Amino acid sequence: MKICVIQPPYPYKKEETDENVKWIIAELAKCDEGCDLIVLPEYSNAGSVYTKEEFYSYVLKHTDELLVSCRETAKRCSAVLFVNGVFEFEGKMRNTTLCFNRQGEICGRYFKQHIPYNEKHIKCIDDSYVYEYDKPYVLELEGIRYAFLTCYDFYFYEMFSHIAIQDVDIIIGCSHQRSDPHHILETI
Repeated sequence: MKICVIQPPYPYKKEETDENVKWIIAELAKCDEGCDLIVLPEYSNAGSVYTKEEFYSYVLKHTDELLVSCRETAKRCSAVLFVNGVFEFEGKMRNTTLCFNRQGEICGRYFKQHIPYNEKHIKCIDDSYVYEYDKPYVLELEGIRYAFLTCYDFYFYEMFSHIAIQDVDIIIGCSHQRSDPHHILETI
């Protein structure tokens, strides 16, 4: 299995958000039939931290174009593709990882489980679903079992025990940026 992880430079300023999304879409355009699995970073449709109004303006501006590019890439490459962003669910905005199958159809959805302060209070991401235990989401596709963690979820190491008992083959980890030393990431 050939895996392509698309990880743009971290956008430190809100002004870099447009270029960040364009960069992701340009990298998707470079993918070909040699890719079996494509993974995009967290917040692919709106990069950095800014005010709620600015944040949502970027989400509205980039979401449709990004999702069309993901759908077309999955179909063109005949690849399974995972994209994380801020997407609407039942009228609320959530940090969500979507899975596109090889036909370009959305076939799975994972909501980030551990929402840090800035996401909840600055970006106003819905976290109403995180206050009750929910076993880790596992998606079985073409005989492969995928589990999910998004960025901050990785710091809660008990998640790995819960995932392990579900006989998972691959953990999809969309992350905006990671500050862990490499040896910690390798251990995880």
